[in-house]
Amino acid sequence: ESVAALFLAGIVPGIMVGVGLMLMVKVMADKYDFPVASAKYSWRARGQASLKAFFPLLTPVIILGGILGGIFTPTEAAAVAVGYATFIGLFVLKSLKLADLPNILTKAAMTSSVVLVLVLVLLPLLLMVLVLVPPLMVLVLVLVLVLVLVLVLVLVHGAGACSSAYACSSAGAVAGRCCDGV
Repeated sequence: ESVAALFLAGIVPGIMVGVGLMLMVKVMADKYDFPVASAKYSWRARGQASLKAFFPLLTPVIILGGILGGIFTPTEAAAVAVGYATFIGLFVLKSLKLADLPNILTKAAMTSSVVLVLVLVLLPLLLMVLVLVPPLMVLVLVLVLVLVLVLVLVLVHGAGACSSAYACSSAGAVAGRCCDGV
């Protein structure tokens, strides 16, 4: 099949991972008693937030439109999305500073290295399963591998968080601020 068809085939596993992450957030929020958002916003505030979110929300449209329209490959779409997001963050929303880029690139390199190490370690197992196991089992194994990858990424990104972050307000926890002011 085409690369675009293979890319679109990832939608169902992507939805499954998204639902799994939402369930995990719900379980963690209940376990650590995160505060519930109770603020009510006016229609004007909602409209302003929607306008502010318009350009960032164009990113998936650019990615899928570019791939399905034959403008670029999925790999090129990733590069275009990174460039677009960087431009939006630096110049449109001004939520990103040039001084932030080295830290962002370092974190991206660490995440990529974790993924590559996982692929390297699990490749022999995957090849063995592909040869010895029926196709349904391969699907189950791939889903398990995706969940393991998500778990490892959560652990890697969560390693720098403070231990008391669960007690902070949801806004403080999302912003990466700890209750002790660190």
